[in-house]
Amino acid sequence: MGKLKFINQMISYNKSEIFKKVSVSFIVVIGLLMCVSDTFKLNYKLKDAFDGTIGGGLIYVWNSIAKVLGSSDYIIVPQYNGAAESCGLFMASTAVVLTVCVYAFISNKKLWPIWTLALPIAYLNLIHGLQLGVISMAVLMTGLLLVILVIKINNSVNFANIAFIVLVTLISTSILGIPKIQNILNDSKTMQNVRDYTADIFHDIYYGENPLKSGKLTLDMRPETKGVALEITMSDPHSTYLRGFVGDIYKGDCWERLSNGTYYAYEDLISQVENTGLNAMGQLGYARNLVRLSENSKEPQEHMKITAVEADTSYAYIPYEIENEIENSRSLGGSFVISKKFKRLKEYSYYLGENPVKEWTETAAVLFTDEDIANQQETKQYMIAESHYNQYIYQNFRYISPDDRKLIGDFVGNAGDQTKGHLDYKETIANIKKYLEENFLYTDSVEKIKQGESALESFFISGKGYDVHFATAAVILFRYYGIPARYVEGYLVTPEDASMMQKNVAYELPRENAHAWAEIYVDGIGFVPIEVSPKYKNIMEEADMEIGISNESLVRNFAEEISDNTKENNMSSGDDDFHDINIIAVIFTIIAAVLLLLLAAVLIRRIALGIAEYIKRRKLFMKSDPKRAVSAIYGFMEEKNYPMLAESKDLGNKAAYSIYPMEENDRKLMLAYLKEAKKEKHRNEYKNKYRKEKH
Repeated sequence: MGKLKFINQMISYNKSEIFKKVSVSFIVVIGLLMCVSDTFKLNYKLKDAFDGTIGGGLIYVWNSIAKVLGSSDYIIVPQYNGAAESCGLFMASTAVVLTVCVYAFISNKKLWPIWTLALPIAYLNLIHGLQLGVISMAVLMTGLLLVILVIKINNSVNFANIAFIVLVTLISTSILGIPKIQNILNDSKTMQNVRDYTADIFHDIYYGENPLKSGKLTLDMRPETKGVALEITMSDPHSTYLRGFVGDIYKGDCWERLSNGTYYAYEDLISQVENTGLNAMGQLGYARNLVRLSENSKEPQEHMKITAVEADTSYAYIPYEIENEIENSRSLGGSFVISKKFKRLKEYSYYLGENPVKEWTETAAVLFTDEDIANQQETKQYMIAESHYNQYIYQNFRYISPDDRKLIGDFVGNAGDQTKGHLDYKETIANIKKYLEENFLYTDSVEKIKQGESALESFFISGKGYDVHFATAAVILFRYYGIPARYVEGYLVTPEDASMMQKNVAYELPRENAHAWAEIYVDGIGFVPIEVSPKYKNIMEEADMEIGISNESLVRNFAEEISDNTKENNMSSGDDDFHDINIIAVIFTIIAAVLLLLLAAVLIRRIALGIAEYIKRRKLFMKSDPKRAVSAIYGFMEEKNYPMLAESKDLGNKAAYSIYPMEENDRKLMLAYLKEAKKEKHRNEYKNKYRKEKH
């Protein structure tokens, strides 16, 4: 009867254990799905649990993930048709399946698979900067801590433990969610400077350093540029501009690229344009080929190989005449080429044509006025594609803040009549070059920017600067006059360099060739570099500005007004992977990782000592003479407080005090007693634990 009662008690105890494990599993899964819903903006609510279909819900979730990854980090993931209006049924089904899986892992005391489920959430938050809600984090953290208690700390889960863990996680995550704390961590100037400084250090260590600092305008001294930047190998050496960093948005003290969300919003348009054959990166070279080559002729392709030596490897250095894509890279809206996430562009190659920069005025004039172009069909297709790409350019590369517009107006006067489009190219280029040359002094050392001043304001007031300041001023001036413009940093392969190069032989391009310049978008042919820094005048070949490029020579109708001053279209993004990272979270993660490593080292040492002791003990039990072995086994049983039968005690005392030798059978018998004693102790501990929890 007593045995039957004990069996019933054990069944009740097992039901309690199952309930605890199921509850903990459910908390983990709910926290996980809440985090997924927050991260990918699924707009999932409990009342929608049975809405939609499983297949349609899966497509809905997939497309939501694709949109968030694209807009946040310009990761292009294909989307599919057939999405349901709600992902309710899919999420509910997923919750059931995951709960069963987590329960199985807990029952088998497997902790790592459960943590593996949470790793993607941590990765997206830390590396890609996707934000999680406070409540979601609290629920997931609560579940994971309870899992540790269930698996690692002798199943010590009760309502008191659950309440304590929930309280701690809610308080800690709520503190981080307080607006003032969030402002300190995310929006304060000091924390922003800390994040930027930390990101820059990581960037320079991992990717290498850009001598001109990738658009940063606050340095009072142009950095020294000693050493070799690139090794370049050309099949037919010629001078060229190698674009590296491209700045789209002027922020007052730096240039940054457009946000990933902006690039992603135009991804379909740019893809459609490039499918027609228009290569946004090498548009100038492509347009030149259209007007120079006959319908059936083809210019021999030249080949160029780049090896980064002491250069920034987060982006590729490409000429205006590039003709193909670069492997293991990402093209951002036709602006510039960056490496894939945390990849380095150390060595790459591409095909290119002749330098089109020195004849871009002729290309523009012929393209818009010559009816005898041989490739009429291809040219017509190109012009249609360019007209669509042109809208993207005008909507994103003419923006000037109201403060900068007022500043420029105070110094140069009225922006002129732009009711039918921008001012004349030829006249505007000449006027900006003349204005900068006559009113500003080129110097490698400038005054430190005063508190409250922007880099542009400091340049206009002081009248001094180097190439990054001249290029910045030129870009803003071109935009002021309605011409789309961008800021560029890269390297010059000068005519002098080209004369010293040999075909298919690596040439060391020095870091002193690093340079910043402005580029403007010329309708029909693409972006072209405009040299405005007096020190660099006549170093590179320039186009003949006497050839017709006035507005009158262009057939584009500018009557349609395009809004370009929309702040939402000009939100900037971090310059690179390290600016995307949640730096503060990473620092705390590193600290936690160090503590975990120290804990792991202690555990490994304990395990190693335990293994060594086990090997020594087993050798004593199995290899020593029977009398010594029996005595050692008996001593070990006493040390571990194992329950012993009278027979095992008698055998142990015989080994300890008898003067007679013992047989091999005595050793085997004592080992059997040891095995049974271990089992008995475990059974007793299990019974005691059950009685203790019941009371």
